Amino acid sequence: MEDTKIAVAQGDSIAGSILPAMALSGRDGPRGVTSSQLKMVRDDTDAVDLYMSGAVDGLFGWALSGDDTNLPTDSGTFSVLVERGADANDLEIRWMSDLLRHGRTRSAKTSIPKPGTSWRTS
Repeated sequence: MEDTKIAVAQGDSIAGSILPAMALSGRDGPRGVTSSQLKMVRDDTDAVDLYMSGAVDGLFGWALSGDDTNLPTDSGTFSVLVERGADANDLEIRWMSDLLRHGRTRSAKTSIPKPGTSWRTS
């Protein structure tokens, strides 16, 4: 595994940079991966490009969460790799983080409504 190269995105990419950095810091991350194995790339797209060209052996990606019927192979990076020509049977997910909530959030009202009224925001 020592000669394995893994693409890691720079910057503020949750799946491509921030989560891998946290994972590789030692807590609950993929074991046996060293910093010398990491290939820093500009973004998630570059990581996919390097994987498809054979320049790296793996990459950190993402998948949509949902109910138990959603598989990590149904969306996200796995789907992108398959769309780009990778054989789904040859791809392997070697590590998954705990669910990470990411995306748009709603703002909360600063006052509590009176009983019998709605929480609607205007």
